[in-house]
Amino acid sequence: MQNGTAQVALVQEPYFRKGNFYLGNLVNPVFATFSKNEMANSRVMPRACVLVNNAIVATLISKLTTRDVCAISIDVSVGNLNRKYVYCSVYLPHDEPSPTDAFKHVIAYCTSKGLPLIVGSDANAHHIIWGSSDINLRGSSLMEYLSSTDLGLLNIGNRPTFMVSGREEVLDITLCSSRISHELTNWHVSDEESLSDHRYILFEHVNVTSQTLRFRNPRSTNWDLFTDLVAAKFHGYSPSIDTPSDLDDAVDTTTAFIMEAFEETCPLRSVKTTRGTPWWNSDLAKLRKQCRKSWNRRHSAGSEAFRSARKAYQKALRSAERSGWKNLCTNVSSLSEAS
Repeated sequence: MQNGTAQVALVQEPYFRKGNFYLGNLVNPVFATFSKNEMANSRVMPRACVLVNNAIVATLISKLTTRDVCAISIDVSVGNLNRKYVYCSVYLPHDEPSPTDAFKHVIAYCTSKGLPLIVGSDANAHHIIWGSSDINLRGSSLMEYLSSTDLGLLNIGNRPTFMVSGREEVLDITLCSSRISHELTNWHVSDEESLSDHRYILFEHVNVTSQTLRFRNPRSTNWDLFTDLVAAKFHGYSPSIDTPSDLDDAVDTTTAFIMEAFEETCPLRSVKTTRGTPWWNSDLAKLRKQCRKSWNRRHSAGSEAFRSARKAYQKALRSAERSGWKNLCTNVSSLSEAS
């Protein structure tokens, strides 16, 4: 994720400190964060959020979003057609019935609106269908409900998604509407160190193109041409205003003339998100690689080597983040750079 290739991240139990999410290299400038906003300044920490590349047009679906559920809609192009997809991060608490009403609400909403749904969930449930070592009551209840919906399971194999000392299990599931299952490929549990007891789960959404955010910068306007175009458009225009309706029509026409001239002289530009993570370096890449090797050898060489490698990587990562932030603050010389 450090190289900026990820476009959407469905996150459960994000780190939360001093009233803000702390997501390391997944925060701005590359990503925008969506969550239940009113909880940001309370003692109740959100347990679900979605990160979206800043260049993608995404909207929070507030009516579906709770502490444990975060749903957004993304506009994408499929061939010559435009379609909305709902991406949803779901946390299913271990001390509540599974599935929760909030999760059911998301599925019912998407079904009624005909919207394709993609879900990433920390299910806190066991079932052999998604690769767990056994079946517990939570897993049985959740599987029974999912069987009554249009959602299909993307999990492949039984590689653990959750790991602590002495325990490994598959607790995380990925779901999608059955009609788009062919669009989601290469589902796998990543070797990349997540600095969490849950592993990264990656997949690709193929044959779709996200609609990128575009804008006009007034400072790039050709004002000389703008003036000439406005003069040409208003040449000979002399409306007769006798009633309030005539006034409204004149205002609409005037606004249209000005906006047409502005759009012709100020080109649309796409948001650029190529900056990636400026503080990422070769030393961090080496430490991450060592974490992967230690993780793969944990059964033969023991888990102590992995814990030691992860601790070193985590320490270096925090140091690089702090240095990067200090350098950014020191080198900012304009309002545009700060924003």
